[in-house]
Amino acid sequence: MLDDYLAKEQCNAIKGVFILLVFIRHIYQYIKSSEYDMSPFLDRAGLYIDSLLGQLIVVMFLFYSGYGVMYSIKRKGETYIKTMPKKRILTTLLNFDVAVVAFVLLDFILNTEVTIPQILLSLVGWDSVGNSNWYIFGIILCYSFVYVGCTCFKPHQYVNVVLSSVFIVMLVASLSFVKESWWYNTLLCFPLGLWYSVCQDKIESIAQKHYWALFVMVLLAFALSYHFFTKPMFNVVAILFALIVVMLTMKVHVGNPILNWLGKNLFPLYIYQRLPMIALFAIGDGKFVSNHPIVYIILCFAMTVLLAFLYKHWEIRLQNRE
Repeated sequence: MLDDYLAKEQCNAIKGVFILLVFIRHIYQYIKSSEYDMSPFLDRAGLYIDSLLGQLIVVMFLFYSGYGVMYSIKRKGETYIKTMPKKRILTTLLNFDVAVVAFVLLDFILNTEVTIPQILLSLVGWDSVGNSNWYIFGIILCYSFVYVGCTCFKPHQYVNVVLSSVFIVMLVASLSFVKESWWYNTLLCFPLGLWYSVCQDKIESIAQKHYWALFVMVLLAFALSYHFFTKPMFNVVAILFALIVVMLTMKVHVGNPILNWLGKNLFPLYIYQRLPMIALFAIGDGKFVSNHPIVYIILCFAMTVLLAFLYKHWEIRLQNRE
């Protein structure tokens, strides 16, 4: 078993793979809206793969976030917990709000109607002005629940994780009544990351002795549950998928400079990728996209990467990076 399967470089590389899949999933939405003919084999194959993966492409972001938060708490303790309101919660929200302002400006330029209530709710991730929002709404609440748990029960690590998990389960249940399924059907991968971090030594000890038996069991459970669990229960599928990826990385090293950079710059790549997609789609009201889909994809990707490179010039930092 690889010793570095949860090292920062390895995690960034895995996140790099999945942010590419997120980009493909999002850009497919605009290509389909342009009335481009998706009947050719490669297009149909791409749509099929995209439909199979669905929300599973974000589960590792949630798992690694939960794991990373608890790893930092174990390593730094009270010092890290005190920084969470600024470093994890407020910093994430403020940088997200900067992106929301950029989307509002684009809406204004394109003469897209947005209301004041819509803008205000978008600033906390509850609504959208064209941007991706559900993930930020969920992750900020997950960070907040961990902070509350650690503040209320400072000496008790397992109690902290139990309390955080209960809060997140309650969040999933609440969102299931008012939001679409993608708002909540993968959120339990965050507490999975918390539990994995707390129980890592025990998990690795068992995995070293029974790796292939465990891997086959998880793989079979995933295959059996994939078509049967929907909406809130899809979290079970998401958890099993996250475990499959983690177990694969125990045996296979994934990483190169490009994937590492993509994973390291996950936030701007995720939050800003819809800006060029929307802006270029507006050319001819989708005609540019339907006539030149490959050019559209290349331009959107290049502009997204450029935005990620430039992001450091407007990024808000309330705490120094580690």
